[in-house]
Amino acid sequence: MIAQKRMDIRIAFAYPTHEITGSDWTQENKHTSAITKTNHGYLIERKVDDFSYTVHIAGDDFSVTQMAAHEFIVVSENDGFDLTFAFNNVQDAPMVADDVLRSSTLFWHDYWMHGGMISLEKSTDPRALELERRIILSMYQTALQCGGTLPPAETGLVCNSWYGKFHLEMHFWHAAHFVLFNRPQFLEKSLQWYKDIMPTARAATAEQGYNGIRWPKMTDKTGIDSPSPIGPLLIWQQPHVILYCDWILKAQTLKDKNTLRINDCATSDAHHEHSDAAQAILNTYRDLVFETAEFMASYAHFDGTRYVLGPPNIPAQERHDARTCINPVYELEYWVYGLKTAIWWLKQLGENPPVLWQDIVDKLAMPKIVDGVYVAQDNAPDTFTNVAKDHPSMLMAYGVIGSRRIDPTVMNATLDKVFDVWDYPSMWGWDFGVMAMTAVRLNRPETAIEVLLKVTEKNVYEINGHNRQVLRNDLPLYLPGNGALLLAVAMMAAGYENCEMDTPGFNVDGFDCKFENIMPYSAEC
Repeated sequence: MIAQKRMDIRIAFAYPTHEITGSDWTQENKHTSAITKTNHGYLIERKVDDFSYTVHIAGDDFSVTQMAAHEFIVVSENDGFDLTFAFNNVQDAPMVADDVLRSSTLFWHDYWMHGGMISLEKSTDPRALELERRIILSMYQTALQCGGTLPPAETGLVCNSWYGKFHLEMHFWHAAHFVLFNRPQFLEKSLQWYKDIMPTARAATAEQGYNGIRWPKMTDKTGIDSPSPIGPLLIWQQPHVILYCDWILKAQTLKDKNTLRINDCATSDAHHEHSDAAQAILNTYRDLVFETAEFMASYAHFDGTRYVLGPPNIPAQERHDARTCINPVYELEYWVYGLKTAIWWLKQLGENPPVLWQDIVDKLAMPKIVDGVYVAQDNAPDTFTNVAKDHPSMLMAYGVIGSRRIDPTVMNATLDKVFDVWDYPSMWGWDFGVMAMTAVRLNRPETAIEVLLKVTEKNVYEINGHNRQVLRNDLPLYLPGNGALLLAVAMMAAGYENCEMDTPGFNVDGFDCKFENIMPYSAEC
């Protein structure tokens, strides 16, 4: 058809919008598209409001004609197209098509051959094939969309979600698994962005009357928090940055020791000698860890007998009144983990951490137990009768975090209670990974497999691996679900810190799990 001049390439530019498509075709006068000929092809200069970018079209034997204000037709002068499109300010000759294809081939070869991998192919349980499919496709989708220099939106590069902004509490689900799968560079690329927005975040934190840095919730590359009745009060994303830095350090330390046994990575309070590479990580991310912990310490307050979190407070389960919410279970244990880790980091740097940090660790309120189960927060004794929707976040205190303050017997009963009464349609894709990790720590591998494959609206994995959130037309994919699945199966295969079992989440008849280059999960306190 190309040779017969029956098919060309049409390029059209829309004005941006926060809607799911990202494209508004009705605002022709709000942007401009101008084309010029260059030595290597054509350059389309775009101006949208106060933002400008270019599209460089390069190749051989073609021409481009502007048909309308924002519409162009590319015509081949032979029997095919051999073009590249570069969306940036290209000054030199852009890559040719063969170079792009070669680069892509090398990237994917390196990605699949040099990171962690899980194989269930020798399993006889018919569920193993579907779980392996979800694992491989989740590794693919997150590599495409979650390993950039900015945290991704929850629908990645596919379409707009939540006005095209990214949510920092979700960054953990998007990208933390890269470290466990021995690809820490995919997470580390985005840590520079956290450093870049420190002045903005520090100023916003001071306006609220706190010390250090309180990280935003819903933002763009500027780091400015979006207007919201929830975002400025959310706290569970705060310790994430400490975890990221510590996992990057652990990955380097394990590499230095030529081992993937996390128990060989010294984590006592004593100062240890570190390799030059590990010392560089400590120095590079010291301020991120310190200023995050400074906020966490200033946020906790002493009520006369104990330190408490909130109010005002919005927990991971965003269904509680910020004016009365106090001591959400997961946030309590994440606070302990974050402050203990920050204390350890400063000691490794030869610094004395503030005495307040340890005092909070020692005196922080204990999670609330009602009728033998953990409830969401101190003022939610009716969690399982009136608030059994959204995220069962109390499970995260013994799934995402391995807290020794948690009673395993009580958590076991809590997990069963969630299975019995929780409203599954209101859950989100990453909740199933949380439940699986909690089950693994409770030595319930069959439960972990069952919940990862549970047939329900928010746990659907399409043929391309997208975790579609059925009932939400605006979420045809949901990458936090993919990332949570990978965190869960990494723990199921490689275990967690101080775990004494091999493949603790796959010790089920009919499952044969082989894995390599996966770091054990490490978030203990």
